[in-house]
Amino acid sequence: MGDFNYPDIDYNTQSTSSSDRSHTSKFLTKTQDNFLVQNVFEPTRYRPNYSPSKLDYIFTSEDNIVEDLHYEVPIGKCDNVCLTWKFVLEAEQCTVIGNRQFDYCRGDYKAMNYELRHVDWKSELVKDSVHDSWLHFKTKLITLMEKYIPRKKAHQKKKKSSWMSSKTKNLLRTRNQAWKKFQLYQSYAITMLIKRFKTR
Repeated sequence: MGDFNYPDIDYNTQSTSSSDRSHTSKFLTKTQDNFLVQNVFEPTRYRPNYSPSKLDYIFTSEDNIVEDLHYEVPIGKCDNVCLTWKFVLEAEQCTVIGNRQFDYCRGDYKAMNYELRHVDWKSELVKDSVHDSWLHFKTKLITLMEKYIPRKKAHQKKKKSSWMSSKTKNLLRTRNQAWKKFQLYQSYAITMLIKRFKTR
């Protein structure tokens, strides 16, 4: 991820308004050749008297591994928004029932492997689609987990006390509201208001 400074690229249509020999076109072609997924689709740079532009990109090798992407208020005097997101490293596993979760350290994996070895997978996985086969396999695996892996009480995470004063929170709230108004109107008065909060 980073500020690549190619505002002429439109990743929604996988095209650019620049010439075929330009650095912009070569960059777009290179990302396409490497099958990179671009995850930013809203403007990331706002300047008074200029149209908002998208200069920052987040590239991934797979789709759906960037979640909850937010376009936050810029830091200091920077005119680029701050991007925050969640990077999915593995699929979420629903192993908690009530306040109890699997105790993997005490699982009887020899017994699980024994049962799995005696399953006729060729007949079991003959389904209408790959997705149906996966769901069938997943159901069988969870059934064995329930049978051979005991559960334990889930630990509750302690809620951290807030380190930020109420005065600072109020200032941030006012700043965020001013930023939202600037994104809508981009007027001179709103620009001055944002600058005033940045200099505090």
